[in-house]
Amino acid sequence: MNEDRPAPTLERLLAERRISAGTPEFERAVAGADREQLVAAGRALGWAIDDAIGRPRLIASLDDARRLVLAPLRRLGGGTAALGAASFHPSGFVREAAVRALADVWSGDELRFLLIRRNDWVEPVRRAATAALDARVGAWNAALFLPELALVERLAECGRDDHLPFVRAVRTLLRDEAATRIVLVGRIGATDAATRRPAFCALTDGVGAWPEDVRRAAQRSPDGTLRAAAVRAAAASDAGAAVAAALRDPFGAVVAQALFVADERLPSSDWAAALDRAVTDRRATVRSAARWILGKRGVSDFAERYRRLLATPDAASLDGALSGLGETGDASDAPRIADFLEHARPRIRRAAVAAWTRTADVSDSGPLVRAIEDSSRAVSVRARSALLGRPSRGAFDACARLVRDGRSPHVRFNALVVVAAGDWWSAGPVLLAACASDDVALSESARLFVRAWSTRRSVPAGTAGAIDALRAAVADVEDRIDAADLRRIRWILETERRMR
Repeated sequence: MNEDRPAPTLERLLAERRISAGTPEFERAVAGADREQLVAAGRALGWAIDDAIGRPRLIASLDDARRLVLAPLRRLGGGTAALGAASFHPSGFVREAAVRALADVWSGDELRFLLIRRNDWVEPVRRAATAALDARVGAWNAALFLPELALVERLAECGRDDHLPFVRAVRTLLRDEAATRIVLVGRIGATDAATRRPAFCALTDGVGAWPEDVRRAAQRSPDGTLRAAAVRAAAASDAGAAVAAALRDPFGAVVAQALFVADERLPSSDWAAALDRAVTDRRATVRSAARWILGKRGVSDFAERYRRLLATPDAASLDGALSGLGETGDASDAPRIADFLEHARPRIRRAAVAAWTRTADVSDSGPLVRAIEDSSRAVSVRARSALLGRPSRGAFDACARLVRDGRSPHVRFNALVVVAAGDWWSAGPVLLAACASDDVALSESARLFVRAWSTRRSVPAGTAGAIDALRAAVADVEDRIDAADLRRIRWILETERRMR
């Protein structure tokens, strides 16, 4: 259905000439675009301006920019969005003229363009944008900065000028105004990180102890990083309650922070059981934090502890013990871990694959090839990642067979990924054969891999046998792949023929 298709991006609208500068459609498209879309379409915006007014002759001054670009643009009916588009023009004079014109607009629509141009690579443009924005930092304008807070925060990471004083001024402005502060606290619970992180920074920058409403909002936030920070903030008033709540959090970084806070503020007896459980937690962050805390107390031989747990396995901590042994053990542990590669529970098999990969000899890939055939998608994906890190001819050949004969779609796809990362001439025939697969999803994936494979910048010289195999594979599927990909492959084959 057409209504299910995503709306075309601003860059595409401009490239296809579906909108023209100075028209209402252009104004709406530019006004509705976010920063990423504006930056992606930056060059196209400049071209759209030139197309609308007729390409001007050489622009050698600010007056030329006003007379040859902005004035005709205004005669076409261009408003704030058109001036914003002009601020992306390739000419620094045009960008500066556009920024100075935007400085006279006080609706709030101009802010996103001024914030982007504040870090322009041309100093006069930066100065003009800086002056315009600094003049807007005031209580009367606070609400207008809210929609563009992410752009404000982005300036803190930009390096052409020191933007931090401006960023902090806007944070303080929004935090001190009652109406905008309420909005910021609500945004901490937003599902979008680009919304909640800037709000959190604005509310906590330079305030010392967190206000109670900010702390509560951070503790309930879907953002694990904010919840982890809230553990330490809450511990200042009630460390026991803060740690107890955080230890139940599903995000490993929150639990790790709770362990650190407990180590600093609580008697060991109050949380010894939690620390003991954390050593075999299924989350790597938690295990690492627990080992660090115990290491400070003189405990060192964690590998032996994990070995004992594997000898008397507890179903609740077996996957954590396997993962921990993979992190702390050595090559002698690989056979012990391999015993769990056939475990009945997929979660245990997945942990065993990761631990075995860490400890086993890099030349041994047989268990990983068997694991990629696992009925569990998670286990197969973990084996695929491991095989990508230890390429071998035996693993490649085995995966090539699985692309054709694998029992499950996920097995065939994961094997295809391993093949696509292999030797160029060896991968080609397998990828092309997969294009003709009755597995529609595999066929589509193979076509994408063929495109990436055929457009590699550097192609090693092939042997006569490899060239013949690729030529035969092309003949079998030439009606199943994109014409442009087919032309590239044939050109490679013809080039090889001529060089021999």
